[in-house]
Order: sequence, then structure tokens, then C-alpha cells
Amino acid sequence: MNKRIPSVWGFVIIALAAVVSVTFMWLATKSGEISGKINEKKPLECTMEARVCPDGSSVGRTGPNCEFEPCPTGNLVGNDKDEHGCIGSAGYIWCEEKQKCLRIWNESCSDLLEYKNFKHGYYVKYPRSWFAYTEKVDDVFFQPRSEEENDYNDPHALSFEIKVSDFPANSSLDKEIEKIINKGVDAGRSIRKEEIEISGEKGLKVMTCGKFECNPEKYFVVKDGKLYFLNPLLGWTKEFENILNTFKFVSQ
Repeated sequence: MNKRIPSVWGFVIIALAAVVSVTFMWLATKSGEISGKINEKKPLECTMEARVCPDGSSVGRTGPNCEFEPCPTGNLVGNDKDEHGCIGSAGYIWCEEKQKCLRIWNESCSDLLEYKNFKHGYYVKYPRSWFAYTEKVDDVFFQPRSEEENDYNDPHALSFEIKVSDFPANSSLDKEIEKIINKGVDAGRSIRKEEIEISGEKGLKVMTCGKFECNPEKYFVVKDGKLYFLNPLLGWTKEFENILNTFKFVSQ
């Protein structure tokens, strides 16, 4: 009986040692976890600021560094310039006549009106501030609107005339020009001619000259058996030049 007592105490001592060992290991583990939580950095709390993007949307801060999110990169207003630099999304278009970008609801692209002569197959453009005297479609005049307001009911001095007549089959352009010149105020003056192209057709620019001065040039072209006489009356203006440059033949 007395010999078994040491064995019991030995077992108790071993058991206590095991419990103490496990307890220390558990405490060490918990200590490490606590230490790690203490040393762990808390994530940044981003502010509620917002950045307004070019397309009108907004983005906020995000991520570990609280940086702004990138703005959308789709079709942004102002990001759709054409080859002329016009911003379509802002309502701008390219106006060839004025050579600039414009909004058509603010400014008309054209300062010109269009006249089409269906009988003789041509059209021209003339200033919006002018009017077309078209009582006779064979002989049309374009002149400043101020003359219309002054109750001029027939063509006036300052005008651009387009006269169309039949071209004789057995004649030549030179002969017909001489007939027209010699019937008017230019009779007896010398005639200077220069070949030019009018709406894709060969024509002549004609100038009559006296001893000291020359009158403004006149233009002649033949198409489909008709003689077209483009005649600036009493001088030459920029408006006359615009009318001449826009003269085009069209299908009847």
C-alpha cells in the first residue's frame, strides 16, 4: 500500500505540468492575436467629397488611398470635334459659305437666297438683302432691296442681269457678242475677250474699252442652243461677284 503512493503523486505532478503547459501555450496565442490587432492599421475613412466630370456626372473617393474614381470616357460633351473643329454635341456645324462653326438656330449658315429658273435651267444665289425682279423669266435682274422699297417697279441701274436668248445655229459666239455690244452703250468701243469656264461650260469674259477707261466685264456662255448673257449694270460690286460665282446650270 505504501509503495503505490509515490506513483500516484507522480501521475498528479505530470498532469499538473501538462495543464500548466497548455495554459501557457493558450495565453501565448491569445497574446499574439491581441498584439496583432493592436498593431493592425485601421482603414482610412474617405470623405464625402465629389468631383464633377466634363459630362456632368460626378465621382467620389474610393480605395485604400481615398483617390477619386476616374471620370467616364464615353461621348463627352465637347469631345466630338469634327475635322473643322466644330463640336456637334454642342450644336455646332461647319458652314462652308461663312467658313466657320455656328449654331443654325442662332445664325443662318447662308446670307444668300436662291433663285432657280426652271425654264432655262439655271440657278444663282444672291444677297438676302436684295430681291429678284422676275417679271420676265428670259431677262431676270437682281438688285438691292432698298430699290424695291422705293417703289421701283422695273429693273433699276444698279443690278445684275441674266438674259437668255436662242442661239442661232449658223452663228458663232463672237458674232453674237458683237451684235449685243454694238446695240448698246458700248457701241464703237474696242472689245477684249478672255476664255473662261462658267458652270463647267466654255464661255467668254468680255470687256469694252474706250480711250481712257474700260467698262465692267460681261459674261457669255452657250448651252443647249441658248445664249446666257450675265451682265453687271453700272459698275462691279462684291455682290455681283458672288452672284456670278454661284451661277450653275441644272437639269430642267
